[in-house]
Amino acid sequence: MDSAVWAGIVGAAVGGGCAIVSAYLAGRQQHRSAREQWRRQVRRDAYVDFVAASMAVYEELHRLRMAMQEDNVTQGDVRLARQTLNGLLGRLRATFVVLELEAPTSLSDLASEALADVITAVNFVTNLAGDGSADEAVPLSEEFVDLAFAVGRTMARTREEARRALHHVRT
Repeated sequence: MDSAVWAGIVGAAVGGGCAIVSAYLAGRQQHRSAREQWRRQVRRDAYVDFVAASMAVYEELHRLRMAMQEDNVTQGDVRLARQTLNGLLGRLRATFVVLELEAPTSLSDLASEALADVITAVNFVTNLAGDGSADEAVPLSEEFVDLAFAVGRTMARTREEARRALHHVRT
């Protein structure tokens, strides 16, 4: 065989081999990128679910606090709020489990603190509900105000840490 033919065969083999290796590496990079994007979305969903659930709890606590400030709350109202808060607490606990698995320790620790604050506030509302008549008025308690504000502050810090964690994952 002529050396030009051999040169052509070797050139084609080298070129083909490089094309195969290049295609493999590009596919591998694309797969890695798609997996990273999927993981970011899983984390984002976990963070959003927890923040949304915690905000729902805070809004119910805030609604109850505002009504109490206006001297417009009865035992029946508190019992209804307790029922609502217990349902929201169940949702918050479920979202916390996922967040705890997906989040960095800094966010997980804050979310744990937020959950503890919510549990304390819900227990306080449960005690407020009492056994009295449904029409009996419930006065605003300074302790309840403090608990509601503590929940709000912890929720805000948790939301901000979730933003930081998402930004850190993107970069």
